[in-house]
Amino acid sequence: MRKSLLTLLAAVVCAILFTSVAAAQDCGQCYGSSLSCDTPCWVCMGGDTIDGGCSNMEWITCGQARGNPENDLDSDGVDNSVDNCTCTANASQANCDGDGFGDACDSVNANYVYSHDELCMIDRDTHFGYFELERHFDRVYVDTSSCHAPNTYDTYEDPNSAWCYNISTYDCCRYVLEESEYWCNRVNQDFCQGN
Repeated sequence: MRKSLLTLLAAVVCAILFTSVAAAQDCGQCYGSSLSCDTPCWVCMGGDTIDGGCSNMEWITCGQARGNPENDLDSDGVDNSVDNCTCTANASQANCDGDGFGDACDSVNANYVYSHDELCMIDRDTHFGYFELERHFDRVYVDTSSCHAPNTYDTYEDPNSAWCYNISTYDCCRYVLEESEYWCNRVNQDFCQGN
């Protein structure tokens, strides 16, 4: 029982070591590449073996391999423990949306909230013996942070449509759908900005 437990423990340790080695890079690959500064890599500290392997490896990060100190991997003068972009130099620590990720490494510099809906298209669909007018709206989201990001839009179809026959598209739009002249003169013109 004790032998099988030791065998199992050894297998787990080997699996962990193998996974770490497989995930890490040779630190020489950190240069001239897009590898992140916190990517683990290994350097040989000597003890070359006959088959060309290394018996004395040290695990560091690509940031350290590039000459950056361990506590400031992007060399921007801000310690990793308080840096809001540990792998992108941003000495100012600017963070316009206040989300804890600096502007330099934040994929969305904005704090979007719903604002309002805007009519953006009236679509005419022809069916056998009648046609249907459908309204499409853009749901508008605005940035409330100091980032001044542009509005974003999400388009949706109003479930309430007008079904008409023996009447013009304009009259169906004005009197059945009860829309304005502006939109009834622009049926099938797509002004929607969302998806």
